[in-house]
Amino acid sequence: INQPQPRKYQLKKVVAAANAEVSGRVTFNGVPLDGASVEFHTGKGVFATGTTDQAGRYLLRRKGKPAVLSGKFAVTISKKGVPARYSERAQSTLTVVIGPGAAEINFNLTE
Repeated sequence: INQPQPRKYQLKKVVAAANAEVSGRVTFNGVPLDGASVEFHTGKGVFATGTTDQAGRYLLRRKGKPAVLSGKFAVTISKKGVPARYSERAQSTLTVVIGPGAAEINFNLTE
């Protein structure tokens, strides 16, 4: 009697990317904003933060890692001289929606 040979299968674990690495550049009146605090907020408070360098570049961090979960966030950018409509959580008009994967989000602030 001919019996079929058993087939061997390899299972691969698939993990969906739930985090997005977020970086970008902040300018104020066209000039890179050095030393500003960039904060992404949820309804529960500050979710991720970053600080701009001399070129205005930032990388958001959450729990010490450069990642932000996907979703919608309110944003504040704080530094002396930056208007409250950007720097105060209650007044900020900045919002972003982040999907899975890396994201570059630039902010061009004006007076």
